[in-house]
Formats: sequence, C-alpha cells, structure tokens
Amino acid sequence: ILTRSNLKELMWPLDIKNMFGIGKKTQPRLREVGIMTIGDIANYNNYNKLRQIIGKNALLLYRRANGIDNRVVDTKQNELKSVGNSITLPHDTLDEIILLDTLKQLARQVSMRAAKRNLISNSISITIKYTRFESVNRQTTINSYINDYEYILSTAKMLFDAHYDGRPVRLLGISLNNTINKKNYKEQLNIFNSTNDIEKDKDIQTIIENINNKFEKTIVTKASDISKKNIQKKYLK
Repeated sequence: ILTRSNLKELMWPLDIKNMFGIGKKTQPRLREVGIMTIGDIANYNNYNKLRQIIGKNALLLYRRANGIDNRVVDTKQNELKSVGNSITLPHDTLDEIILLDTLKQLARQVSMRAAKRNLISNSISITIKYTRFESVNRQTTINSYINDYEYILSTAKMLFDAHYDGRPVRLLGISLNNTINKKNYKEQLNIFNSTNDIEKDKDIQTIIENINNKFEKTIVTKASDISKKNIQKKYLK
C-alpha cells in the first residue's frame, strides 16, 4: 500500500525497470543520462533529460512517480468474473490418489482466493486435459452461492467421476464461474429463519473460514453443513 507519507521511502528507491511505462529499450537510454531509479524520474531536475528520451509521455511518468494521478478509480473493473486454478502434473497419470490429491489442492486454492476477495458463486467447472490438444471442460450449477472448500471439492469430484474416461491425465483445473461479491448476494429467507439468525450464521461462517484459511486446510466444519452435504457424501471421502 502506497500513501503520501511512505511514497518516497517505498517507491522512489526502486529501479526504473519497475516503473510502468518504462520498456526494455528505454531503460539503457535513461541509465546513460543518470536516471536509475523511480526517484530519479520524480526529480524535476531530470525532467528535461526524461523528456528528450520519453517525449510526450515524460510529464505523465513524472507525475505518476510523484504519486499524482487524476484518473477516477473504477472498482468494478477489478471485480473478478471467475476464480480458477489449474495444475499441470509432473507426469501424465491415472493414479487415483494423485488425481484426488490434486483436486483437493485446487479446491483449497480456489476457495482461499475467492474468500480473500469475498467472492461467491453457484457455478463450478473442471478441466481435464489428456494431451496438448485434447481437454474436457464441464460445468454445473448448485443450489446456493458458496466459496466453501468442501462444496467446491465435492462438486468437482462429482464432475470428474462423471466425465473422466480413464486415460492418463496431464492437467486438472477447477473454477468458480460468474462470481459475485458476497455483500451483493440477497439470500431468500424462509418462514423458519429470522434476520438475526442469518447474521449470526454469517458471523460463524466467517470465523470458520478464517480458521481454515490460517491452517490452509479444513480444521472446523459446521454440523449443519455436514447434514446438508450428505447427498454428496461419497465425493468427500
């Protein structure tokens, strides 16, 4: 995080290669005239040298090196539409233990990435790649919006069992698709739930997610979730 108070300390000592807009061809020319760091770009005494080499973009780079940028921040452009991970195996394999362990690793990675960005989804897909030019992509929709590791794993395992043809696998992937921010999700209440119950449940779920993310594996699971997942019990084994 850059602020007005730490800009000079954190950014200015960085090499010019770390400055967005300074390409590989431009770097040697800037070094020849003594511009080595982002701090040198921010120094007005170097502005004429910078302009001779960079041209019309010199003012833009000078301003940004000084932390000046008047563009409006568009947070919507930073919202992910999907969260996915894939792993290319060291060797093509049909070993069930290796394949299941890989699915577990992928489900954990996807769950943690989605949780960190507060994203949820009701659409889960897998990729099974056999050769360089042959792969299978399958997707399914579930009844609730989640980023829960066990839900992702059980659904991915169900898709894998349904579509794996028994050949050696080169790559596996899992994705949450059409993700939305959890704060924008409006869950339908039933006659047995109160608003307080929903909020309390969210607080409990947040605590559980924080614990599991800290240890990077499922340490705690709600008892109510276990009963909900009985329909997919065999895919959690």
